[in-house]
Amino acid sequence: MKTITNLLFILCLMAITFGQSYAQAPAMRMVTKNTNGTEEYLYYHPQGDYYVYSSSTRPKRIKLTNVRESIINGLKTKVVKFPGNNALYKLVIGGSNLTCINPNGSRQEFILEEKMASKGKNGLIEYLYIPGPGVFYYNNNRNRRKIELKIVGGSQAAPVVQFPGSPKRYTLTYVIDGSIMCKNPDGSVQYFKKDY
Repeated sequence: MKTITNLLFILCLMAITFGQSYAQAPAMRMVTKNTNGTEEYLYYHPQGDYYVYSSSTRPKRIKLTNVRESIINGLKTKVVKFPGNNALYKLVIGGSNLTCINPNGSRQEFILEEKMASKGKNGLIEYLYIPGPGVFYYNNNRNRRKIELKIVGGSQAAPVVQFPGSPKRYTLTYVIDGSIMCKNPDGSVQYFKKDY
């Protein structure tokens, strides 16, 4: 009987842990770049099945209202609107890409992009953006211009990168918890964690 009680206790702990990890599932961040240099963002929250919108010019996030959804030609389509507005936006989801069909019929292509942050000394926050395998961009809270890093060696799990025009090399290693460990040229280490 004691063995059954212990087994039930362990199963309950596992269920609670799984439930908590599902409830804390992170939002997926998607970005589109406009011709005027601005960016727009959609954050998909899987635990609530909703999207949140913001942009580089209006960083305050706005939760979009779900109107309806359907499957068309094997693609999930969700119709959403901004609170207090009747204009409808159609989101067509296909893998790691999302097409937004605006009320005027224009289209915007959003791509999945991971954003990682490392908080340093004196209020400096550094960011890594990963829009796809083997592509890295860098900026920080003092200089918002994104710089594409060049991969110069290493492996897929631990690429070695350089800034344009610099001989210094940085090794980015993926860590099991989802963060990235960056080994700097001076031997110091910093961690980039997911930023939503």
